[in-house]
This record gives sequence, C-alpha cells and structure tokens, in this order.
Amino acid sequence: MKFSRRQLAKRDARGSMLFLCIAVLAVMLVVVGVVFSIYLVFFSHQHLQSRAEDLALECARQLNENDHGGKINNLIGHSRELVFTSRELYQRTGNDEFRGLQGLAAQVLEQSRSGAVLLCQERTQYVDVSLQKLRKIVKSAETNKVGSLFLSKFTSGGGEVFDLRVGDMGQPVSNVEASSGVYNLNSYDHQQNFVKPGKQAELLVSNVNLKLPGEDSDLDFRLASLPAPVKGATAPLRLTRGKGFKHSLVLLDSGQERTGICAVIPSAVQVTMTMSVKQSVVGEFDSKTRTVNTACANGAWTEP
Repeated sequence: MKFSRRQLAKRDARGSMLFLCIAVLAVMLVVVGVVFSIYLVFFSHQHLQSRAEDLALECARQLNENDHGGKINNLIGHSRELVFTSRELYQRTGNDEFRGLQGLAAQVLEQSRSGAVLLCQERTQYVDVSLQKLRKIVKSAETNKVGSLFLSKFTSGGGEVFDLRVGDMGQPVSNVEASSGVYNLNSYDHQQNFVKPGKQAELLVSNVNLKLPGEDSDLDFRLASLPAPVKGATAPLRLTRGKGFKHSLVLLDSGQERTGICAVIPSAVQVTMTMSVKQSVVGEFDSKTRTVNTACANGAWTEP
C-alpha cells in the first residue's frame, strides 16, 4: 500500500510534534525540579536561622535562670561590704575603750571572710553547672533530615553547632549598687574607679576583681555584667546583632569541644551554626550555609 506525499508529510509532522511535546515536558519537569531545589536551599537557610536563634535564646536563658546570676552578684556585693565593715570594727577594738570586744570582733571578721570565700566557690560551681547545661542543649539540638522532590534529590543536614562562645556585651557594669551607706568604702571605690553611674544609682563595675584594701586584698570579689532593673522593670531575654560581644570562654571551636574556666557568670552567648545542602537534577550541587546569632540573658531582678 502506497502513501501519497501529503499523507507521509502529515505522519512526519505528527511524529515531530509528539517528540517536541515530550521534550518540552521533560525540560519543564527539570526546570520545576531546579526551581524547587533552589527554593529549598533558601528555605533551609531560613530554617537554620530560626533554629540558631532558638538555640541562642535557650542557652542565654540558662545563664541567668530565675535570676541566679543577679542574686549571686548581690550576695557578693553584700559580702564585700560585710568584710569591709568587719575589718573596721576589728581595728577599732585596738584602743582601750573597746579592747574587751576584740575577740568578738575577730570572730565576726573571720566569719565574714570565710563567707566571702565560700560564696566565691559557689559562684564557680554555678558557672560550671550552667556551662554543662549549655553543652547538653547543644548536643540535643543537632539532627539530620533527608528529602526528595520530583526529579531532584534534596538532602540537608539538620544543623551543626560550629562555634559556641559565652561572655558579655562589653558593658563593664553590674546590677549591684555602690555602698552609699558605708562612707569609707564608697570613697575607696570611687578612688579605685570601681563605680559607674547608672540610670537610677551608682553601680559597681563588672569583670574585675573589686579588691578591698589592706589585709583583705587576698579575697576575690568579681561581679557579672548584668543590667540592673530600671524602675522595677527587668531587661528581657533577647537577641542582639552581636556588636560589642566579648567572649570569656569558647565551648565549641570548629565543632570541637573546648575546656576552660570563667571567672564570672557569663551574661551572653554567641552561636554559629552550619548546614550542608545537597541536591541533584542533572548534575550535583553542594553548598553550605552558615548563620551567627547572639543572645543576652535577662537582666537582674529588683532586689527584695
């Protein structure tokens, strides 16, 4: 059976049209897969950003949970004042008028000094416990997720904590008010530049050893950098851009755990998280996204 030229031309046209439709459909599927893969890469970054923010806030919350840091600061301030006044009382018993009270004054002085040493040890223990909680939070935050879409295979790591640092926001002031009721101590603190003006009162500086004069200079009085309450309002737990952040200890460096000691209670944390993203359509595409977030602990509460 012979076909005319016209019939053969129609059959060729139909075959070409079918091939063209299949080719266009294949290209569209590939394009859709690529577009969705690119979208998922950006979505993964946003997801990583959100998880890093939550992790930074959770870590910062542990640093001053229930105002433990603020309370320890106030206890250290009161202990310092007690040691100073106890030393003054003991020195006054050196004259004949109060010599009979010298034994009692010596006992009070010794107890106040022992209390200061004990408080320093408790602060160190609190810092260690807080840092252990941070390490546990970080370990529980890392997961893996794998997914696929159309012609593309999409794989993303759930997020790895690449770097974790604790410290403060570089504000050298604490929530502890200067001892205005003890004139000699207040005068000494001003001479040593241990006092900074606050919004409502003069505050003792943070992150330095507020050494007392004379024989009590061996004691350690260090205050954490926590904002004082303003008109009864406490500074909230918050994220910050990280400008001015100063780390005092690195807990994780390039994914590796580090050890060290914090002399004072940290009041801020900086978290760096990374995520690897792989997707393939025709070839393979491998990228890594990264985000850095800094969070501050809540400020100190109003002292009762």
